Amino acid sequence: MNEITISFENWQEVLRQTVPVRLQTAYHQAITKFRYWLWETGKAANVTAFKEHLAWKQSYLPPENFALRQAALRWYYHQGKKIPASQAGRAGSAPGQTSLQSAAYSLLPASPPPARCPAACQDTPLPPATCSNGPFPRPPPR
Repeated sequence: MNEITISFENWQEVLRQTVPVRLQTAYHQAITKFRYWLWETGKAANVTAFKEHLAWKQSYLPPENFALRQAALRWYYHQGKKIPASQAGRAGSAPGQTSLQSAAYSLLPASPPPARCPAACQDTPLPPATCSNGPFPRPPPR
């Protein structure tokens, strides 16, 4: 098939510039989940994949949530379609493949917060490896 494949690596920047602030979080979540689904299933971001993903989401999302998801993916498709093929991908990204680097990794903080032992075991004399709530580091002494 001669379907257009959307490669839209700077979608987060364009989202911040073009979508109302009240919708940005929901759009970001919907697009990130869609891109993860593409990566997980090995599909390219084309019309068929958009329709398949939306049909799956419609099978279990409440109508108002589905309408928002559909609007977000329509925005992603139409904005991504505007980008010329020569500018669409970044170095190291093959055409038709979705990179999780810009989607999922951008959601992570620069450095992960340190794991904390839950309050229930902070005062126990057990070493961290044998803590009943998991291998959490001990809090600093007070």
